Amino acid sequence: HEAVHSPTDLRAAVALLDRNIIIQGDESTLQPGNSYQFGAHMAAFFGGEMRVENVELTRTGQAANLGRYSSHWHNLSPGRSVDVMDKAYIRNNSIHDTFQRGVVVHG
Repeated sequence: HEAVHSPTDLRAAVALLDRNIIIQGDESTLQPGNSYQFGAHMAAFFGGEMRVENVELTRTGQAANLGRYSSHWHNLSPGRSVDVMDKAYIRNNSIHDTFQRGVVVHG
C-alpha cells in the first residue's frame, strides 16, 4: 500500500499585543523592594460602568492583595437592583505580564 500523507497544520493564533493606550505600573514593580509586584489597577464599584476597549494593560494588579486585580468591577451596587452588566464591558484588550488576575467581574 502507498502511504497517504495529509498536510501538517502549521497555523497559529496571532494577536497584535501593542495598543495606542497603555495602562501600566511603573518600572519599580519589576524590581524587589517596596513596590515589587504592586502594579496599577482599575475598578468600578457602586454602580459605576466600566467601558474599556482596545487598551493594553501590563504590570497591573497587585500580588497577594485581594481585590487589586488588573481590572475589577461589581455588577450590582449595594441597595441597587439595576445591573450594569448590559452597559459595562472590557473587550479587545491586550492584558499581559500582570501580578494578579486579569479581569474580575462579580456581584
